[in-house]
Amino acid sequence: MHMQSDWEVLLNGNPQEIRQLCTWGHSINYFRLWGGVDDRNDCPNDDFRFNSNLFEGQTQEGVWQITYELLNLFNGASALLEREPYKLSIYKILLEGGELSRQEKRNIPGMLTKPAISRQAWSDDLRKALGTSQKISLMMLAAEHEDIYLFLKFLDQDSSWITYYKILDTLETWERRKGLKAFRSKRKEKKFTCSANNFSLNGFDARHGFQEMMQQPAQVSMTIDEGHQFITGLVKDYLQQAHPQFVKFR
Repeated sequence: MHMQSDWEVLLNGNPQEIRQLCTWGHSINYFRLWGGVDDRNDCPNDDFRFNSNLFEGQTQEGVWQITYELLNLFNGASALLEREPYKLSIYKILLEGGELSRQEKRNIPGMLTKPAISRQAWSDDLRKALGTSQKISLMMLAAEHEDIYLFLKFLDQDSSWITYYKILDTLETWERRKGLKAFRSKRKEKKFTCSANNFSLNGFDARHGFQEMMQQPAQVSMTIDEGHQFITGLVKDYLQQAHPQFVKFR
């Protein structure tokens, strides 16, 4: 049975961001990051790696799929906080120093479960994440809270009106379930929905077809950047209301 320390995932991404995360993330077992230093030549490099306590006892296939999912969640958190972030991706995976053959991502429904550790160990890891990296803490919270998981998964998808409208639909579902309402002005929400639905503006990315749109009056459009700002603002406000003990955005 392979241990967490037997696995190493080499990362592609923004070296500056990963280097900063490495100074914080080495003690978070759920997403343990290290690297960025050439010990032989005593200088920085761009060799960054991570492993996870989710890898304990896993097969090679299991580690590949868990890694894809962890990076999807991290990238979704990045898209919540930034417009067009530099996404993390897998360069290669090593097992006891040997490179593994690449495996393709499978479409596996369902959330990642928490690792098989004590409640106290999980709480300690989450506390460290909350004190260091909002992205890693959101990743960890997605293992416990389906609403956070869904938002991060959608945000990792292509930036499009279809994606953003799915997020709005999901948000409204969770607002009803939790009995709360994320703040938005009616004017901006109408502008968002008109832009998302408008075939003449968005072509095949629109949610409604040509005939439907002929019957609607022209509306002032919202750019896709404004759409991103609108939808991530809603998600942030919802998360702060739904999970105030964990989530606070500056």
